[in-house]
Amino acid sequence: MVSQSNPQTSRLLTIVAGIALLASACGGSSTDQVTAEADSAGVARSFCEAVADLGASIQNSAPAAEQASAAAAAVELMPADAPGFARSYFDAIAAATGQSADGADASAAEAAWANGEHLQVATFLGGECPGDEYASVPTFQGMVAMGQTMQSDGVGGSATATTIASGSADDATGTTAPATTTSGGDETATGLNTVELGDPGTRTVYNMTEFVAGPAFATNATIDEIFDAAPSVGNQNWLVIEILGETQANIQTSYASGLFSVISPDGQRFTADQFSDSFGEAEFSLNFNGIENQSTFALFETPEFVTDLEGWQLQILVGEELPAFVPLTGESIPPVEPIVLGPVDGASTTGDNVYNDNLGCVTVFDVDVISAVVSVETAYQNRLFRSRAGERFLTVEVDVTNITDESIDDLCDEIGASFEQPNLRLSADGRRQGPTDFGDLRVVDPGATVAYVVTYVISADATELSLLGTEDSDVFGTWQIDLPTLPGE
Repeated sequence: MVSQSNPQTSRLLTIVAGIALLASACGGSSTDQVTAEADSAGVARSFCEAVADLGASIQNSAPAAEQASAAAAAVELMPADAPGFARSYFDAIAAATGQSADGADASAAEAAWANGEHLQVATFLGGECPGDEYASVPTFQGMVAMGQTMQSDGVGGSATATTIASGSADDATGTTAPATTTSGGDETATGLNTVELGDPGTRTVYNMTEFVAGPAFATNATIDEIFDAAPSVGNQNWLVIEILGETQANIQTSYASGLFSVISPDGQRFTADQFSDSFGEAEFSLNFNGIENQSTFALFETPEFVTDLEGWQLQILVGEELPAFVPLTGESIPPVEPIVLGPVDGASTTGDNVYNDNLGCVTVFDVDVISAVVSVETAYQNRLFRSRAGERFLTVEVDVTNITDESIDDLCDEIGASFEQPNLRLSADGRRQGPTDFGDLRVVDPGATVAYVVTYVISADATELSLLGTEDSDVFGTWQIDLPTLPGE
């Protein structure tokens, strides 16, 4: 199941947790020696509870001695069959917090933890402690993000490729796998490569959903074992990116994995093969139901092993809609903001009285243009829409007042009339067109005012827009526009 936790909040909490750990390691001291080994039985009854206590103590910025006690308890209660990388990982945390509590230099232990096997440890914890009471603790849900943030910030050195031997779990501690030489003389690595590529944190908005590119890594593991503690070496290269999404309105929407692609610096595009949760369970789509946060990992097969994200970008594209892009390095591409057109005076137009056509009644409408906006996205007919490349939406709000009176016909001024699509046309650079959406047909009684929100599809290269009534001479207003070209056009 795709995680339903708040991705932005989770990432913030894990970063705070990492900072809290470093802060405790860099400041403060304890005059009493920490005797966590003796006290650990009272701290927790199981390894999972110990790790939950450790996460809570770091999250709450507990005193250094309390953090050290919790870390030591986690080490003491670790299962006997735990892989070596997990034991080393928690040994480093225990050393850092313990040295901090004693006022000693903890920098070496900090570096050992920051350069630990974050992906494998997160998967190990998820399999060892799957219960909700543990999964909601930042130590569990944010282990990868926290460790990658530490690495990308340079704690303990920059992130480097980790080559893991293809032996047992205890061997997966960062050793270098042997290489073989083909008959042509080219060297080919036979070990498992996993490179943590950092957390881009860049974002964009697509159909009222904000997408953020989260922690990313590259691996040559077998696709079904990418998130295993000790995966097998496969014959494909994978770029894995956590995608975090947050809906901006109370909407229901869904995104299949095939709608996401990565684009290499040389312009090659690779579509996601599948979505996966952090335990390797494949997911068909990323679903939103109302205002909420969701996240998933997108798996992209690449012909070459990716060692950095410089020049790469994530693309989101549904059908023929205008794509959105998320650079994986540098600054985010700002969302396309609506262009608000200036006010216009409005005018009057005529329409037939739908109930008394046989009387020859002519209704007179006064049209007041309240607003006009050009946008990439809009909503009508209870759906979200994103414009196609080369097109935009024009949304116009008008107040329509029936001003028919007895000076026209003493019978017609008592009967309502409908304001219809031919009463509100658009001229785009001289080309007449009706609305794409006009809303529900309503009757406007004499003296009454009814609001209409009308949507048109216009060309992105249009320069002059005129809102017309029933006759071409009924001009409600004209706007001069110059729309920018957007990425993907």
